[in-house]
Amino acid sequence: MPHAESHRAVIRFEDVDPTYDTDKLRQLADYLHSEGVPFCVAVIPVYIDPYGYYNDGEPERVAMSETPEFVAALKYMTSKGGQIILHGYTHQYRNVPNPTRQ
Repeated sequence: MPHAESHRAVIRFEDVDPTYDTDKLRQLADYLHSEGVPFCVAVIPVYIDPYGYYNDGEPERVAMSETPEFVAALKYMTSKGGQIILHGYTHQYRNVPNPTRQ
């Protein structure tokens, strides 16, 4: 059936985990909301760095449930029109080094 041409899009923020800078999340939400741009946030609820690759050799695990400031930032983003989507529970491959970063 014929319809009017449309060029709609949505911005998707990838790999947002509990270690993300919450001030930046709020700034992004404010800007996109002010411009009327729809957006979604692909959230990883548990950040795991089993070998401390990104933490000076110290293994790290940070859960969303342990970071109320992260949860508050996500709620703020939804208040600005953002949609939250699950992008995997964690974002590493088991307890082995990432095979694509060697």
